Amino acid sequence: MMNTLVRAPELLAPLHNLVASGNRVDTGDNEWENGVTFTQRGCHEIAGSCATCNTEQTNPDPQDCTAPASFDPYLLDLGVVFGTADRFDIKDLVTSDMEVGTSSRLERLIWAGCDGDTNPLLSSGTSLGAAASPRAALGAIVSELISAENHIGARGTVHMSPRMAMELGEQLATDGDGNLVVKFGGHKVILGNYPSTHIAGHIGDIDVYLGEIYLTEAPDEIRRANLQTFRVQRLALAAWNTCAAFVQEVTFGNNIDGGTP
Repeated sequence: MMNTLVRAPELLAPLHNLVASGNRVDTGDNEWENGVTFTQRGCHEIAGSCATCNTEQTNPDPQDCTAPASFDPYLLDLGVVFGTADRFDIKDLVTSDMEVGTSSRLERLIWAGCDGDTNPLLSSGTSLGAAASPRAALGAIVSELISAENHIGARGTVHMSPRMAMELGEQLATDGDGNLVVKFGGHKVILGNYPSTHIAGHIGDIDVYLGEIYLTEAPDEIRRANLQTFRVQRLALAAWNTCAAFVQEVTFGNNIDGGTP
């Protein structure tokens, strides 16, 4: 007796991931698929001096222009083979898998890159020093975001792994829009497919561009053994202000449960 074929339990992308929490950009066309370049914001230091002194005041020297930020898209690719005897909507299944899995793969790419990658990476932000506990590491990132040295102090975006968030639960909250934020300062938090060895942060939001999902089915003449071959692809890009981006190494201490001392 053959079992009844049913659809597998639904898959959902994790909350507060890059695709869900980043600033989704819809340009109305696909020109971004050739890459994006923009003049960065918040990269210059605002000087301050006493306004009531009797001595003559001099303006600071003009600051050099910050180099533009440039990002190229990544190609997300999923190749699958199914038996032709299956009687459910395989095309819908693999398209849904790409939709759900896009964020995790893009998060890993903007952290670690790929062969021949020239894109800025979150992991290449300015190092803030020796490894610290999760709480101290988050404090270092937030302090740097609002620093007035080498950039304007501004609200930013913090990237961390779910394990890191578990350690920092009391330091995080959700705002009125449902975004996960740092309780002190309201900096947006992206829970992503990042290593649990570091926390990264940058001023401003992170823009996310997603292309359409394309599904290609291999023609009948190259099928083998009653198998269907599909390839699912989409282009994806994430962009942020790299001029004020930071990374802090984290240690969880020697606790058996992996917690902080």
